[in-house]
Amino acid sequence: MWRAAQSLRFRGGTYLLLRTLGQTWEVQLAPETYLEAQDFDLEPDEWVEITGQRFQRRSQSTFLAFTVVSGEKTLVLRNEQGWPLW
Repeated sequence: MWRAAQSLRFRGGTYLLLRTLGQTWEVQLAPETYLEAQDFDLEPDEWVEITGQRFQRRSQSTFLAFTVVSGEKTLVLRNEQGWPLW
């Protein structure tokens, strides 16, 4: 479980800054319209569990989220192969 630091919305996608022990990760979520349709919101400092795949982007550690779990809520973003569901 990690604590969500900040949610960022960019053209073409929404990202989450996630703080772990000694490192901050940029987590790629989904287009804002998909998140709104799923009625899934995250607040700063909310504890989350994320599954997905790690990769390097612009010399920064980035994580491509497949699922995000917060409390009783589960957001499915991609299938097991990483293909987006939107």
